[in-house]
Amino acid sequence: HADIQAALGRNLEAVGDIEGAVAAFAESHRLRRADAETGPEAWMYAETTKAKLRHDAEQLRYLADHGIAGIDRAAAAPFEDVLSELPVDLPAGRRIALTDGQRRRLGALYNRPVHIADAPVIPGGAINPDLDTAAITRDYFANEPGICFFDGFLKPEALAALRRFCLESTIWYDFSHEPGYVGAYREDGFSAPLVLQIAEDLRNALPDIIKGLPVRHLWAYKYDSRMSGIATHADFAAVNINFWITPDDANLDPDSGGLVVHKAECPLDWTFDDYNSADKSRVNAFIEANSKGSVVVPHRQNRVVMFNSDLFHATDDIHFREGYENRRINVTILYGERHYGG
Repeated sequence: HADIQAALGRNLEAVGDIEGAVAAFAESHRLRRADAETGPEAWMYAETTKAKLRHDAEQLRYLADHGIAGIDRAAAAPFEDVLSELPVDLPAGRRIALTDGQRRRLGALYNRPVHIADAPVIPGGAINPDLDTAAITRDYFANEPGICFFDGFLKPEALAALRRFCLESTIWYDFSHEPGYVGAYREDGFSAPLVLQIAEDLRNALPDIIKGLPVRHLWAYKYDSRMSGIATHADFAAVNINFWITPDDANLDPDSGGLVVHKAECPLDWTFDDYNSADKSRVNAFIEANSKGSVVVPHRQNRVVMFNSDLFHATDDIHFREGYENRRINVTILYGERHYGG
């Protein structure tokens, strides 16, 4: 059962058994995709968005151009054809049902693990050994109620391997977000050994901040060149880690493209729906009344922003170059539960 394998993976990861966790998450992924059209994710095959089709067509052309997985450029044609058939006025992230004919044309390449790039564990650790973890820890706690950012997070070989994994792997199944970005999750393909190693290495490197808490969630999002990101929200965790892997020259506005973090803590008695509702009126009113300012962290490749997950935050404006390799990619790791604090 996919959910049982995912639960096993989370528990193995929590006790530091990365090899066992990788195997369990891989089985969770296999089971989810094997039962794709009749399982709980069946909507992912019956529906699409303009943004999803555009991403997949670009990715297939990228694989073809690099001689990967036996894909040729003709593989993208059905995706482009179906995209051209969608209503002109349909917003890029608005889900729409595929016709039976469109589903047949997209075939076995749509939302399936056509290719998974290798991303093995980095010997000696994935994180830059020259990070001043003592200074990072001081900075985090000095900026109450817990926020800091720093550059040079991953070793060069780890950054290159993670970027290759994200560009090549056809694991970007989730297109449920209205702005149009696509997502990949730990339980459904985003669980390469390197990915789990990064989360474990960070937990060990910053024990005073992360406090040995297990990884609650781990995902990556990939954005188009001009797209609104995630609206203001809080996360269901104790500590939030966000980092970016797209090269700096892809970002047309070096003062933006990252994250805006408000120094306003979500009340502990608010539910998930309270702090993640599509209606932001209550959240915005709370921030206006309680915020002690905000921190704007511009996008930089290999930059991390980490903060108390109770803090409301949002994706900053995105103005990136056109082209598949220029898409903004962020990775998020959430540690612990809200009641443990940041």
